[in-house]
Amino acid sequence: KVLEGFAGPGGLSEGARMVGLTGMLGIDLNADACATAGAAGHRRFCGSIRDFEPADLPGVGVWLSAPPCPSFTVAGKGTGRAEYPTVLTALDQMTWSPGDPDAWLRTAESVTDPRTALVLETLRFAVDLPNVQTIVAEQVPAVEGIWIEMAAELATNFQFSYVNVVTVRASDLGAATRRERTF
Repeated sequence: KVLEGFAGPGGLSEGARMVGLTGMLGIDLNADACATAGAAGHRRFCGSIRDFEPADLPGVGVWLSAPPCPSFTVAGKGTGRAEYPTVLTALDQMTWSPGDPDAWLRTAESVTDPRTALVLETLRFAVDLPNVQTIVAEQVPAVEGIWIEMAAELATNFQFSYVNVVTVRASDLGAATRRERTF
């Protein structure tokens, strides 16, 4: 089974369907995005990712995460880029605060734009999904350092056998745009 966080109208869902992944459930907060995805045949839970506990989803083997990018993109206000150190501190707390498992959440909630902290849900689900085998996370290139830190944590502390962070330009894959995304 595949769980897709921040699923939107279905971009990653459509790609997953094209490569043969089935049993997908997407989570998104935006009702219009959920309706669009539903019309395209993609299952959605319309609500917050924080309404889910990964441990309650033992059948999930693939975790796809594409958290919102407005606070990190160069087209936005840049609050996520400015609060990079806060996000990295919260990331460290997620793996190094066993006596205080919610320390990361308090740090994450101290950011200016609450969407900034949603990148951390990628690691929370990666670590807490009981049977996850594969993770794909997508964001704008400004998040590359966060993805690198997450990949290092997954390889070092959670015995993931292979991790990689790459940036892809859409035009290199035949799309009519030069937008870049980091996976």
